[in-house]
Amino acid sequence: MIKDIKFIITSGCSFSAWDNQDTWPYHLGNILPHADIKYLGMCSSGNEIIQKKATLALHEALQTYKPEEILVLPMWSGLDRKAFYVSNEHEVDRMVTQWKAEGMWYNTQFADLKNKLELPKETFINETERFVYNHTGGWYIFHADATDGTPLASSYSRSNLDFTYGIHIGLENIIFLQELCKNKGVHFYHQFYMDSVLDSIENDKEHQIIKYLYEQLDENLIVCRSQHGFLSRSGEVGMFEDDTHPSKEGHIYYTERSLWPFLKKKLDMV
Repeated sequence: MIKDIKFIITSGCSFSAWDNQDTWPYHLGNILPHADIKYLGMCSSGNEIIQKKATLALHEALQTYKPEEILVLPMWSGLDRKAFYVSNEHEVDRMVTQWKAEGMWYNTQFADLKNKLELPKETFINETERFVYNHTGGWYIFHADATDGTPLASSYSRSNLDFTYGIHIGLENIIFLQELCKNKGVHFYHQFYMDSVLDSIENDKEHQIIKYLYEQLDENLIVCRSQHGFLSRSGEVGMFEDDTHPSKEGHIYYTERSLWPFLKKKLDMV
């Protein structure tokens, strides 16, 4: 039963951002004030890092809570996104220098799996845009279709021209977290930020490195095709703050009209 949920783990990209209290995880927290919520979403995050953050949080939560008291709610992000763990301080400095030269802006770089920066630094790209990063290294996140000039990004982008590898990596992490939660007896449901995630997976579902993963995707665990798609098809105005990101009203509408009814139906059936 939904009243028995005591701990909720949320993870995702800017649509689920831990430092933006207008996003859906915070609105879900208002609906379920009896449950503690772990907010792990971070801007620009891809599915590797979304999975890793949720997995670590789940491992720690199981030290305190019973499996049936835990709910894991990732919101899967762009399949073009990639993460590398960088532990070379000199390489961190070189990468930051490159970003400044390229005028490349990020929100946060080299954070750990709890969104923490051990030795945070701040750098300005121009007079208004800046980002914070961990000087000693951590998780480097980027979009493969918008290379930022670093050798890691350039190499990955060249290897992923037909997008198949990005779909493989994304789906592999989606299935990993799904099956881990099933194995642990933890409540788990999929969310997606844009329709393009499932569209890309379905369009390439016959490829050898996609098919065996796609066949394991449990469609019964999918809240809806995507938050962005749900809002776009709602016919309501004021659902977006720009061309992509939901507004506060959009997050509330999605939470109250899609996510919450889905959770009530699924969890009250258990």
